[in-house]
Amino acid sequence: ERATIYSQERQVAGGSLFDQPLTRAKLKRMEESLWVAWQAVHGAARLADQSKPFKVQACMAKVFATETALRIADEAIQILGGYGYMGDYKVEQNYRDARLLTIGEGASEILRFAITANLLEANWSTVLPPMESLADSAGPRGGSLSTLWGPGWQALQLASEALQIVREQIEETARLADSASAWQCRAVEFADLATKLWVANQLILSGPGFGNGTNGSAKQMNFARTFLIASCIEICYQASEFFRTHGLTDARLVSNYAEALQLGAAVNSPPARS
Repeated sequence: ERATIYSQERQVAGGSLFDQPLTRAKLKRMEESLWVAWQAVHGAARLADQSKPFKVQACMAKVFATETALRIADEAIQILGGYGYMGDYKVEQNYRDARLLTIGEGASEILRFAITANLLEANWSTVLPPMESLADSAGPRGGSLSTLWGPGWQALQLASEALQIVREQIEETARLADSASAWQCRAVEFADLATKLWVANQLILSGPGFGNGTNGSAKQMNFARTFLIASCIEICYQASEFFRTHGLTDARLVSNYAEALQLGAAVNSPPARS
């Protein structure tokens, strides 16, 4: 909000900073990230309100939301430039406060270890259910979700499969117990992938609620679709990189990443001229 207000008041090149395409693109990404982070927080809070297990989900929401806040605050400082460092504009305080949140009440690194340890136990299906269960929980049948989300639903299937392949490798690593350092690096990477997939699932669960055609919900639906495609492509890519950096290969991961890229290209391609 502070970056938006400043950009509207700051005059550059005969107009406001807000009118610059790059500034508007930054602000849009910040708003989208903020909205998605709220869905993660609400997803974990819902489970707590319903007296259901929420330990892993709370860890995921905390890591995702606090690190999102840090990135948004960093972008706000960038928009304000030198004024971003000055106490009068408060964004430097936002940055300091956001930085503390990635440490306090469980540092991000420790929470990532907890996420992986729990997902390797019996909590996998309750935190990241199969696509059929996700479709049932979201309300509409699979076909309806496919219509609502389009390529995003297909991308989510690819990302879910990719993460399952990585999980199998992580479990193998845990059994071999080759070294603490190797395990910790793999655990952090796996937790990041699992968290992105869980947040994407929260958007699917919330989707029918804001897809009713009003201006506000149409904007939110656009945010959700954008994040869904981008995060699934990223999951497929990082899953493939996870194998590559550890001297491994899996043709399924390469295929999933290529297919996810095609889905993303189809979504972003300009409409054909008549």
